[in-house]
This record gives sequence, structure tokens and C-alpha cells, in this order.
Amino acid sequence: MPGSQCSQVPRAEVSGVRASSRAADLITAIALTLLSVVVVYSVLTDDARTWYAVTLLGEEQLCMALAVTIYVLADVETGIVLAAVTVASGALCSLLKEALALPRPPPESWRVVVSGYAFPSGHATVSAAFWSSLLIARRRRILTLFSALAIASVSYSRLALGVHYPRDVIAGVLTGASLAAISHLLQSRLGPRMQVTLLSLASIALGLAGSSLYGNVNSYKVVGAALPLLTYPYLRKHKHIIARAGLAARILALAASLTAAAVALKLSAVVSTAPAATGVAYFCAVVLALYTPLPLLSIVSSPLRRRF
Repeated sequence: MPGSQCSQVPRAEVSGVRASSRAADLITAIALTLLSVVVVYSVLTDDARTWYAVTLLGEEQLCMALAVTIYVLADVETGIVLAAVTVASGALCSLLKEALALPRPPPESWRVVVSGYAFPSGHATVSAAFWSSLLIARRRRILTLFSALAIASVSYSRLALGVHYPRDVIAGVLTGASLAAISHLLQSRLGPRMQVTLLSLASIALGLAGSSLYGNVNSYKVVGAALPLLTYPYLRKHKHIIARAGLAARILALAASLTAAAVALKLSAVVSTAPAATGVAYFCAVVLALYTPLPLLSIVSSPLRRRF
């Protein structure tokens, strides 16, 4: 009957959403278990290599890769927002570091090679901004546990590696969490389109200020990474291309996009290390990461392809 057919569509959609949520919870639970094991091992052994592995959860490039992963495999809007928050947190932190110019602990205490000023901790800032924003977007109990552990472990890893004082990581967590809260406020008041636009414009402004005032190389990276995010309205308009593709196709598209972005960064490092060239490389990397899936999935999902 027509009525029964209409009622089956919402049920199918709800069932799909629930299945996706269960899968996400399972993946998060596995990640939480693995991170817990690594953190416990790091605490017991105080091994610098495992602490360095933990600290990667606050690396801007890894957070951007995770944002792209969510963009392709889960939700376009959430992925772009996370990318914008990551870039903005890096931009704000870089400018604060240069403006305040607070030193790191003595080099003899370092267990990894670092550069630049200490306050606030960039890893603590980025991890707090990224994981807090993801938690706000996907309010799941298991994700709350993982996000809290990720932020705490990244922050402590910077102390364990001897490259920050407690004040640096505390300020970083507060800065990142505050940025996540501001980002959420922008979304609730103005919508995701203006949220991403304002975060991207703020990142560009902070990056230009950092490059003009201090000649900071990271500022060029920020500007390059933020510019492609301004095309979010176009990406949102075409998000159905990603949404209608099968999981296997999206995984392949994700692999292609991340590979293309990594190759762009590697080639840039070989060709030129000039600050402006680095900015161009990050621009190309983000463009490739965001746009590579669209033509690939368009071909896979085309009517001609589906006919066969």
C-alpha cells in the first residue's frame, strides 16, 4: 500500500543512522582501548618514542587528515568544520607564541627536537580545539571518554618530552577549548556556512599578521590551508556526490585524496623551502584533499556506471 511504502522510508533512514552510530561507537571504543594501552605503557616505561606517538594526536597535519577522513566517510559538514577549527587553532597559537615570546625549558631537558617559543603549547591547543569540536558535533559517551583522554595525554606528553612547562599546556588546553566553544556559538547563531567562513577569514587574518609582524613560516602555512576552506558553500552544495557513494568507493577516494595531499607537500619540500612556497604547498594539499573525492565518486556513482 502507498501508506506503508511511505512509512518504510523513514524507518530505513533511521536504521541506517543507528547502524552508522553503532559503527562509529565501535571504532571509537577500539581507538580508546589502544590509546589507553599506549598511555599506560608510556607512563610505566617513560619511553620517549611512545610519548612522541601520543603527542601526534595534537599534530595539525594529523588532525587535518582526520578531518578529511570524517569529511569523506562520515559527514561533509562536520569534516569541514573540524578542518576550519584546526587551522584557526594553529593560526591563533602561532601568533600568540610570537607575540608573547616565552622560552621553552632548557634544551638539555628536551627528548625530541623542537623549535620556536613555548607559550601556549601548540599541540595542547590544537588537540583541545579539534577533539572538543568533534565532541560537540557528535555527543556520544564513548567519544567523551576518548576526547578527554586524547587532550589530557597529548598535554602530558609535552611535559614528559621536556619541551613545555605546565603553564604552556594549561594555556593551550584553555585556548583550544575556548576556540571550540566560540566555533560552536558561531554555528548555533549563524549556521555552518558563516561559521566556516568566519573561522577561515580569522585564520587568514592571523596568518597575515604573523607573517608581516614576525615572518613566521607557520603563518604562510595557515593562510595556504585556510583559503580552500572558503569554498565550503560549493563543497556543501555537492556533498550528495559523497553521500550517495558506497563505503568501499569512499574509502578508495579517501586514500586517493590523502595520498595526493601528501605528495603535494613532499614535492614542495624538494622543490623549495621558501615560506611563500610552503604556503602554496599547503593550499594545494588542502585543495587536493577536499576536491579529489568529488570527480572520483562522480564517476563511480554516475547513471552510466550504475547501469552496469
